[in-house]
Amino acid sequence: MMKMMSISIRKATIEDIDVIVKIEESCFIDNWDFDTFYEILTSGSSFSLNKSNIHIYVATFEDIIIGYICFSINKTVGHILNFAVFRDYRNKGVGTKLLKNAINIMRENGCKRIILEVSTINENAISLYKKFGFKNKKILKNYYRMNDAYRFELIL
Repeated sequence: MMKMMSISIRKATIEDIDVIVKIEESCFIDNWDFDTFYEILTSGSSFSLNKSNIHIYVATFEDIIIGYICFSINKTVGHILNFAVFRDYRNKGVGTKLLKNAINIMRENGCKRIILEVSTINENAISLYKKFGFKNKKILKNYYRMNDAYRFELIL
């Protein structure tokens, strides 16, 4: 069984995009494509945010990318934009380590609160966010193609 300590977290590079997209496609119906990640990692983003404000980190196990998290920092607000782990590596501490790393970076960069959107049917993610102290602030109707989302917030 994989131990949590054997998971490494590092900044994503352009060379990681193909695997990040595979994770996206395996986890989401409304997934981001190669061009979106490429734009974030190179010349800015389609979200009209300064590229330096968007961060992507990957989790690796034995040099294999098994998950990633993408978040933005806008003054005092952090926003988790995308976050996924390959199904075979879930419930092994990967998501916990990625989320903890992202929260620490946002805190170190002056964030006072963090927001995110999560599908109302994604029970594993909801449970993880609640474990970290995120609170459900509202329901966003038809946020995703197939269902609603919750807007969660964590006050730092």
